[in-house]
Amino acid sequence: MAKYWEVLTAAKITRERLASYERKITEEPWYKPEAISDFENYLAILKRMHSSDDLNLLINEARGHVGADIHNMMNEV
Repeated sequence: MAKYWEVLTAAKITRERLASYERKITEEPWYKPEAISDFENYLAILKRMHSSDDLNLLINEARGHVGADIHNMMNEV
């Protein structure tokens, strides 16, 4: 928690300021290492949903089901 308050203090953010927001912040953050893997998986899902990687994934999957002549057409896409 010391680092948390150090960073906030350096930015001149006080407990009172945090509590004054429309969505008040009145609790200190807490560390829950067993949740890290869940958050990493969630982040991976968000990245896939909001990136153009979907098209690449679909094209790579389709390559296994089409002939070599179609591969060149896929490369153009």
